[in-house]
Amino acid sequence: MQKVTHFISNGWPAEAQPYFPIRDELIVDHGVILKGLRVVVPQTLRKEYLRQLHKGHPGMDATKRRARETVYWPSLMLDIDSDVASCQPCNSARPHQQKEPLLIHPGPGLPWSFVNADIFDWSGLWYLILIDFYSGWFEMSTLSDLSSKSVITKMKQHFSVHGIPSKLLSDNGPQFASREFKSFASE
Repeated sequence: MQKVTHFISNGWPAEAQPYFPIRDELIVDHGVILKGLRVVVPQTLRKEYLRQLHKGHPGMDATKRRARETVYWPSLMLDIDSDVASCQPCNSARPHQQKEPLLIHPGPGLPWSFVNADIFDWSGLWYLILIDFYSGWFEMSTLSDLSSKSVITKMKQHFSVHGIPSKLLSDNGPQFASREFKSFASE
């Protein structure tokens, strides 16, 4: 019995249709079809290549990175998604906590009415940054230490220039969660 090949309107066999958009990138080298430096894997070998790419259970991103460097077929990334998602060892090692959804804050009506505060370290110095949600304007100050008292002193300087915000958002670091800061915020 002879295999019947169906042709599509552009003259390509139906099995080759997914490769039509990249036809100019395909070359044959010693009987191996390549897309750039990546081997084009035939349908019959894809399961084996997926197994090899995922060997050692490196996770979704690393498996995709390995694939992008070595092999190609039209549904490669979707096949990796499916394969890794159904991998029992990977699923048992995956974090079980859901990611926190981003909280959307309503936009403020006035400048400096809603301010974000954070502390960060850069080149060995600690900084306090205040960002106005209304305009995106930010103010920065160096901190002599990481105490609540230092943070409050710097905030008072900024608030004396821009006004006292009705809402202050922070990451609840120890400086912002202390009794001293809570007392300052209630004043």
